Amino acid sequence: MRFEINGKEHELKLNYKAIAELNKKYKGGAQEVIGSCLQGDLEMFEDAVYFGLLHTDEGITREQVVTEIVKQFEAEKISQEFIDKVLNEVVADNFFYKATTKKLKARMKKQLVAKNPELKEMADEMYGTDDEPQTSLEKK
Repeated sequence: MRFEINGKEHELKLNYKAIAELNKKYKGGAQEVIGSCLQGDLEMFEDAVYFGLLHTDEGITREQVVTEIVKQFEAEKISQEFIDKVLNEVVADNFFYKATTKKLKARMKKQLVAKNPELKEMADEMYGTDDEPQTSLEKK
């Protein structure tokens, strides 16, 4: 996933420092981080972009990130779909969070289907199916 800031395109990726800072910010740790991603939270989107740029060592500030997000939003370049894609690719599907993401999605799906069994198909689309392959980092 890439993001343009100050006219330059950068790859968004989380390194150890970024993950440590992200986990400090969200007191619920990985569970809260992933929950915010799955909800499409706007503050988490800002965090995903900001922390995703830390690896560049270019000293990009949060203020610069927010300014660029506002600019792109006003130009109609940022949609909820784009935000969801960034949150998933940069944070939720990051190797560090992937197992937690899968567990949280399974729990959310189970709760949704228990309340409304007729929503199983929608739940499969939102949270995945039970027969998706496990990653090497997930407990068996």
